[in-house]
Amino acid sequence: MVYAANFAVDTFFVLSGFLGAHVLLRRPQMIGWRAFVFRYLRLTPTLAFVLAAYATIAPHLGSGPFWYKMGQAAEGCGAWWWTTLLYANNVVPAHFPQQCMPWTWYLACDTQMFALMLPLLWVRTRPHRLARRAATALCCLAILGTVACTLLLEAATPGASAKLQDLIYDKAYTRMAPYFVGVLLCFVNDDRASRLPVRMHRWLAWTLVLLAATLTGAAIWPTYERAHWWSRAGAVAYSDLSRLGFSVGVALVIWLCISGACPALNGVLSMRVFDAPAKLTYSAYL
Repeated sequence: MVYAANFAVDTFFVLSGFLGAHVLLRRPQMIGWRAFVFRYLRLTPTLAFVLAAYATIAPHLGSGPFWYKMGQAAEGCGAWWWTTLLYANNVVPAHFPQQCMPWTWYLACDTQMFALMLPLLWVRTRPHRLARRAATALCCLAILGTVACTLLLEAATPGASAKLQDLIYDKAYTRMAPYFVGVLLCFVNDDRASRLPVRMHRWLAWTLVLLAATLTGAAIWPTYERAHWWSRAGAVAYSDLSRLGFSVGVALVIWLCISGACPALNGVLSMRVFDAPAKLTYSAYL
């Protein structure tokens, strides 16, 4: 998993999509610009503080033959700090190394996906009987559109290059599939008519656990660097579809826990020992 740690971010995209939709569907009056403003005000003060420290203080806190790289890494903040605070740093500047705090591309993607999710939730809360189906259809369309867009871009981009990073890796239009898998999971869980049975045979629950493990394991095992094992088309298909498969596996684990279908799995993942680290993840990430 450490070797394929680039899949870890897709776990957070699935969780973010699911939790964002879950919270707002229970507060429909917040859906719209108020939800976006609230999110901005909740995330940005900590981000601004860390950015200021990173750009001005951090380069002077150490020394040594490789410390100059710290100063080089902070150079992008002189010109592009404002794009980080606007959650647009994955678009401007055009080249990934020029970004201020380049690892915050995830926050930019997540914020952009959140904005795209709001119209779906608005449709979902309309009183018309077809509104729920329309929102679900649009969510599926967003997933399939992301997969198709990424396939086309990767097919036209030679190898794992800087161009691949700039065009594909940190862009919302190629990373939306896991996020909207999470949103779709919320829709399914929220719709009582389409819920899977909570009480199921133990063997069926563990079969679904095995399926989730298979999906995530199949995504992690063959990494992009081992693409010489198969054709160019196979490498492109794996690089794109593996993230979708991994996300579906994660979503399946979430459903098994929240539905009560697999109490043993939920008991392990809900242990109180994880409470404190879970509350520190945002600041630790920054």
